[in-house]
Amino acid sequence: MRLVAKKDRLNSQHVVAYLKLLLDTHQRVQDPLDDIETIFNKILVWKRSFGDLDQQEKAVRAKLANSGKNKVQLHNVKTLRAKMQEIQQEVGLSDDEVTLIIFTSLDHDWLNCLLVLAGEFTKWFNINFEGEGRDEVDFRDNKHEIWLASVELAKMMIDEYAQMRGNQEEMLTQAWWQHKRFKRVGLQMQLKFKGQPQLLTSLRALFRTQDDKLSYFDLFSFLEHTLQIKLQNWEEDALEGRLDRLGMAFIEFNEFNEFCLGYGIDFGEPLLENDLEE
Repeated sequence: MRLVAKKDRLNSQHVVAYLKLLLDTHQRVQDPLDDIETIFNKILVWKRSFGDLDQQEKAVRAKLANSGKNKVQLHNVKTLRAKMQEIQQEVGLSDDEVTLIIFTSLDHDWLNCLLVLAGEFTKWFNINFEGEGRDEVDFRDNKHEIWLASVELAKMMIDEYAQMRGNQEEMLTQAWWQHKRFKRVGLQMQLKFKGQPQLLTSLRALFRTQDDKLSYFDLFSFLEHTLQIKLQNWEEDALEGRLDRLGMAFIEFNEFNEFCLGYGIDFGEPLLENDLEE
């Protein structure tokens, strides 16, 4: 948040307003697969107008550069909209298409602050493949999944915001977001374990069979097949990031225990202070 200039920072009302813009746009575009391809093709045509690939790269870099009074260290929805409006007409993008680009470029770890993940944004402009190759299909499918995830999370955030009493700016904190982001999964787990306590014992035993370092596959298989909790692909990816912050390709029991305590799931074991997360 500190990398966003004070004049550009969003309060909770601003965030909710932008999330409603996302949902309004979703109502109009519905399934955006074709829109994503249309946008990408418009950008390709625009880039070709600058010449060869080297000229295109230099021109796009200049067009997207942040300099002068509008220079930013980190984009959020507000500043990226302003940047996109500078090139919207020459690229030939509609307002909905600009919204689609922006909301498929957000950092979901900071979705509550609507911060942009630079790498996701620049993919729209830096990739030069054409046709229906595997790379293009992967790009389109990835952006499609990000969009649908953003829509679902926006609905949840708006509902949670409406129920808040007291300081609504708490919505902008990491503690609030990380809890709400996984609330659906956490509460479903809580209900399953409350109804069948033996399942909690089974999961603890599963961790022990792998020296308290459970593979992603085994955890998600347990959730889906034993607890009957179906996760979307983006939910699995988000959970991996939350439970394996160091990217070790496994989930430590201590980290999972901490996660579960936040949703009232108690293994009856204290949290360790000397785990790998340090």
